[in-house]
Amino acid sequence: MEKAHEAQTSVLFKEANGEKVEISALFVHSQDHLMTAISEKNLIGQLIEMRKSIQELIDAKNN
Repeated sequence: MEKAHEAQTSVLFKEANGEKVEISALFVHSQDHLMTAISEKNLIGQLIEMRKSIQELIDAKNN
């Protein structure tokens, strides 16, 4: 995921610096997948932390 993000950022920087970049439907599609993967990874991390907090509350209540 990190390499894909670096590649995407590289293309975006080139275009931002005035370099002509040809964008294909495949590139746009891959950007969508990358964005979704990053978002899902962040969401899963938050869910794990929330579940840990809930378990701590349950454990504290039972002790």
